[in-house]
Amino acid sequence: MDDWNSLANVAATHYPFVPLRWLLRDRYDSVANLHHYLEPVAVLLAGEDEVIPVRHGQQLLYAGLNGVKKLWVMPGANHTP
Repeated sequence: MDDWNSLANVAATHYPFVPLRWLLRDRYDSVANLHHYLEPVAVLLAGEDEVIPVRHGQQLLYAGLNGVKKLWVMPGANHTP
């Protein structure tokens, strides 16, 4: 699966053998949550993110935002310390 717009989809991609979509109570679906939001939004992406690749943050989240938006990609940053 290449759908990284919600926690459930990210978890299912990394752990396909566990029924996480059924187990997770909160989906953290950022695309759906921000769909009608028209205030300014800043999106920060980790340039070396191994959990959610930059292209997904750009194509699924940032590109789908309406209204004023700003994108920052942090070179060298990732999900792990």
